Amino acid sequence: MDPKITALNRLRGALRQSVKKLENYINQDASEDKVVLETKLTKVDTIRKKLFELQKRYELPPEADEAIEQMETSLEEMEASLNYLISKHNIDDKSAKLNIKENKTEKLLSVKLPDIPLPQFSEKYEEFGNFKSQVISLIADNDGLSNTQKFYYLKSSLTGEAKLIQTTDDTYESLLKALEDRYENKRAIVDSQILSLINLEKLNYESAENLRKLLGTVKKNLRTLKALEYERNYLSDVLILNLILQKLEKESRKQYEITLKSKKVPDLDNFLTFLENRSLVLE
Repeated sequence: MDPKITALNRLRGALRQSVKKLENYINQDASEDKVVLETKLTKVDTIRKKLFELQKRYELPPEADEAIEQMETSLEEMEASLNYLISKHNIDDKSAKLNIKENKTEKLLSVKLPDIPLPQFSEKYEEFGNFKSQVISLIADNDGLSNTQKFYYLKSSLTGEAKLIQTTDDTYESLLKALEDRYENKRAIVDSQILSLINLEKLNYESAENLRKLLGTVKKNLRTLKALEYERNYLSDVLILNLILQKLEKESRKQYEITLKSKKVPDLDNFLTFLENRSLVLE
């Protein structure tokens, strides 16, 4: 027998056997494992390519062409079956992910967050703006509260001198208006910030805690002044730098002087950065 025909028959028989195994797998014990199904689908494509190469390489007799057509039909049916099984897995995967997401959402919703405490205000002018914003958010904009309740909550948020504020009538609106008239005083706020800078507590010994406290006060003063549209300039920076420098203990002043490499006027931001680094060193 012609060796080519022998090789052809062997190859065709091997492919027919592969097709038969796939058919048995799908018809009898198709795995529920998605990875296995995808592997079998790849196998279908591999067999199809080999059949194409077989037709291209050999001049096949009519009966061989008919057999290959039957195998191609079987491959198409198996491909459809495998894709169907894989699609079921995809749907199940999406459902599982959705269930996980829903469970997480339910757990989050079931968590009881702590109650937000009411803001407190005494008599510091610079703190009134922030206090007012919180009051409006927590009390004024709360449609579930009556006017009497709003008045009560605002009243209970006041301490110290602010608690003594008198109103024309006992309503939320009148109390808030009285507070605004008393504490929305731009001049008083600016004065308090300037005095805070001038009266910074002098540091008598090296202390990371005291240095951070001084630095925090300075930054807060500068932020408040900026919010009131009092921007820094070269003159204010030099004045503030020297005010702070006079409040430092001897060793910190010495260490800062060492960092100055020229007769150029020092920069306030660089000085504040030095103080931050210095506080870390002292820890």
